[in-house]
Amino acid sequence: MGYSKNILDKAFGEVERRRSEALYRADKRIAEVARVCPEIERLRRDVAGVSVQLNRLIQQKPECLEEALEELKTANLSSQEKIAELLQRHGYDREYLTYKPYCELCQDSGYSGGAICRCVKNIISTINYKELAGKSALAECSFDNFELSYYPKEEQNIPIAGYGSNQRSAVDIPYEVMKDIYDYCRDWAENFTLKSNSILMFGQTGLGKTHLSLAIIKRVIEKGWNAVYFSAGEFVRKAQDEQFGRDGGNALSSAAEADIFVLDDLGTEFETKFSVAAIYDTVNTRMNRNLPTIISTNLDISELESRYSQRIISRLMGDFILLQFAGRDIRQIKSRN
Repeated sequence: MGYSKNILDKAFGEVERRRSEALYRADKRIAEVARVCPEIERLRRDVAGVSVQLNRLIQQKPECLEEALEELKTANLSSQEKIAELLQRHGYDREYLTYKPYCELCQDSGYSGGAICRCVKNIISTINYKELAGKSALAECSFDNFELSYYPKEEQNIPIAGYGSNQRSAVDIPYEVMKDIYDYCRDWAENFTLKSNSILMFGQTGLGKTHLSLAIIKRVIEKGWNAVYFSAGEFVRKAQDEQFGRDGGNALSSAAEADIFVLDDLGTEFETKFSVAAIYDTVNTRMNRNLPTIISTNLDISELESRYSQRIISRLMGDFILLQFAGRDIRQIKSRN
């Protein structure tokens, strides 16, 4: 999974905070028991000194090394048992002085089996969610609250995605079209991998494109993947600020490297040569790395063709699954109700 340096630093900072907290609690328990029963503290120091004695024996290599090691092991186990018995006698659990890490799997190191531990991935998911929720309606958008009842069940003329002169329309029922799109997006999120298809969502404003793209992100994050979301306008502003040294962020690299990147409202950004290049470079980089991308736009295919370079259109039409949204502006319907 591709994680930005910023998120990794925050995640491992949290791991270190948890480790320090666990050590602090352990030290408090040791100090408490030492006051109640000084004998336990003496025995605990004997146990702690075993490693020094062990190293000394190995360096000296006495003739009876195996016998000496066995005696040392027996004495160590005896001291540990005495500590447990004394703890129990004074009303404590036998394991009261055992170090209790936040994560048993990695012992609060952040790594398990040579890879980033599951606990770090969970922290990253939490950070990811909070950051995205802070700049989008992520908390309000899910598959469970996507209302298909707003889409008409009567036949309408619905544009069919085409390229150049191949654009046309067909008669269909918006409810059924959107039910298919909803099912596709939900299955896509549930079965997400780095080999998942990229998606272009397009259609008029207020048809649920942002809602479904955020619902996808929410589910993907819950499954432990790393997601980056930007509206097109925000992405271009961030890219410009980074390009010209006005911002020390890493929007471009984060977007290029994330497991899933969502670019919302393509076409609402201020159009310049820089904006077109920044969008193309990011999309092209992700396609070359076979990383899934979701783009939503209110523009139809002909409008995309007139606004963006042939290179971008070729990528979108050739490498993305096209989802044509249908129906009436749900925001207007809600405002009237």
